[in-house]
Amino acid sequence: RANIILHGTFAGGDASVIEDLYPMMKTNLKWVHSLSTGVDGLVPILNKCPGDYIVSNAKGAFDSSLAEWCISSFFYFNKQIARVVENRKNRKWDRFVMSELKGQTVGFVGFGSIAQSTAKVARALGMNVLALRRRVDSPGSSIADKVYSMKDKLKVFEESDYVVCSL
Repeated sequence: RANIILHGTFAGGDASVIEDLYPMMKTNLKWVHSLSTGVDGLVPILNKCPGDYIVSNAKGAFDSSLAEWCISSFFYFNKQIARVVENRKNRKWDRFVMSELKGQTVGFVGFGSIAQSTAKVARALGMNVLALRRRVDSPGSSIADKVYSMKDKLKVFEESDYVVCSL
């Protein structure tokens, strides 16, 4: 009698179970929701399960959180956090220069909503933003300083101080 399927691939969910359940619930099914943004594994299964139901995903749900994670990772390496923690532990107070993120370059492999959110924060910190996308004219491309197509993918790695893969 269930009318909603909640699917989570990152929690070990296997989309093929939907195909097994569908015959028992096809008249009641109203909604299929993916807890992740990507629905690549879900779509082929749903194509075998015709009906009048809504399919949704979690696009945008993790943008801010993951953008903050990326920025904290930039700071971790740029500000030598591991060194500072070790120095504190060893009561060592050596002097060293910490570089700034300003002027450094972050390259994004995939430039969807997570990467775009991260890019906005990176730009606010004065970083340069490169994006690698299938289609260079996709929405949000204007956030990047340069957008590369797949044929120029190595340039993103060559020109970046940090690379974020958000595929």
